[in-house]
Amino acid sequence: MSEFIKDRRLLKAEKVQYFEELSMMGPNQGIVRRIRKETETLTYFPENAQPRHNPTITTTVEYL
Repeated sequence: MSEFIKDRRLLKAEKVQYFEELSMMGPNQGIVRRIRKETETLTYFPENAQPRHNPTITTTVEYL
């Protein structure tokens, strides 16, 4: 750690995952390929925050 940085804490972390999904749409319609994007965001708050709720986790799902 640099001598100029006295204190460092994590504010936010994100994890993104991509999944391929194959499904049948119905009779005679064939297979449909979808890409599912899942984003998980962790937001951290100061140690002295009241009420204490570290970390807050948010999950978002999108289809591309």
